[in-house]
Formats: sequence, C-alpha cells, structure tokens
Amino acid sequence: MEAGAPTQRSQLSGEKAQRIVDAMRASVALRGVAGSTFDHVSR
Repeated sequence: MEAGAPTQRSQLSGEKAQRIVDAMRASVALRGVAGSTFDHVSR
C-alpha cells in the first residue's frame, strides 16, 4: 500500500456510480471493449 493511502475504500454515491456506468456503456458502444480505457470513460 502506498504511503498516505486511505485504509478504507470510500463508497460512491448512487448518482456518481450511475454516471460512471453510463460513461462506460457509451465508450464501449463507440470504441468496443478493447478500446475503452479509464481515460476515455473519465472524459
């Protein structure tokens, strides 16, 4: 574990989690599974 890293995982709000899922679906639809990266989804 990295120094200063939190020891507990924080939970995402339902809205934020849904936005991430929606972005991933859109990225996969556009680029395919192999072409979808965290960078694409975060944009």
